[in-house]
Amino acid sequence: MLKQGIETECKAMLNDSNLICLFGLSIGETDKIWWEHIGNQLNKNCKIIYFIKEEEDVDERYLGQIERKYTKYLLERMNLNPDEYEKYKDQIFIAHNTEIFDIELN
Repeated sequence: MLKQGIETECKAMLNDSNLICLFGLSIGETDKIWWEHIGNQLNKNCKIIYFIKEEEDVDERYLGQIERKYTKYLLERMNLNPDEYEKYKDQIFIAHNTEIFDIELN
């Protein structure tokens, strides 16, 4: 019930990952330990896909701007040095308003 050891198990899974998909979450300060751990994975050439869902459709001309915004936001949460942003930004992929998780229940 207390899920003892779950933190250790999750860290081990992250350590063994070369691709991390993020979706349906908030990126708050209370989860700082996890964001720093995920940021450390970038040193191992790990890739991150961050699925974001925004209510309104966005003009395609602004997708690059949105991707840069969310990439920077993730990198900031990972407690990386701003000089490292350039080094790791190409390992983060923003999937904007995809239909991958749309499920129709009948």
